[in-house]
Amino acid sequence: MNQKGFANIVLVVVIVILVGAVGYFVVVKKLGPIAGQTPTPTPTQTKTTTPTPKDETANWKTYTNAQYGLEVKYPSNWTSKGSWSENGGFFYVAFGTANSIDSKPLATLRVYPNQTTLDKFIKSFDYVDGTWRDVTLGGVIAKEVVLTGLNSKQFILTASVKNSYGFELASTVFGDNVDTVRKMNLTFKFTK
Repeated sequence: MNQKGFANIVLVVVIVILVGAVGYFVVVKKLGPIAGQTPTPTPTQTKTTTPTPKDETANWKTYTNAQYGLEVKYPSNWTSKGSWSENGGFFYVAFGTANSIDSKPLATLRVYPNQTTLDKFIKSFDYVDGTWRDVTLGGVIAKEVVLTGLNSKQFILTASVKNSYGFELASTVFGDNVDTVRKMNLTFKFTK
């Protein structure tokens, strides 16, 4: 009988402890922390939204050439004019303002026939004394160089070869348009 009585006492003590613990947590939750204690802050989730970058070229005009299978966007306040070079060695597109496009274009696109490799095409720019870096043009491997001209204005030249044509998209020393031509490079697409 002693063992049965002892087991009942242990059971009663365990029940009292459990009831006390539950009661303590209920009281603390209702009344808040005991004086002198600082509450642990509950973590909150905040929804962070990443702003969608604005497409600066969305309202630009698009130059398209079906013969060479390309298109490129250019600023909406510019105009474009395509023609063959005087010696017939390359097709030439001038980009710029209407009043200066013939004499001082702000950017140019040239298409050279009979090009085999990018390395050989790059060597044809013997006047370029700078470090070429790897980029893409219309998803095709290309090279880019940024130089400073005689009048201390920077200009950019990007060159690529596709379908035996060499493509050169460049700014000119007639304006500070390196950033604009970089954006044009990003919009450049080969259509065939």
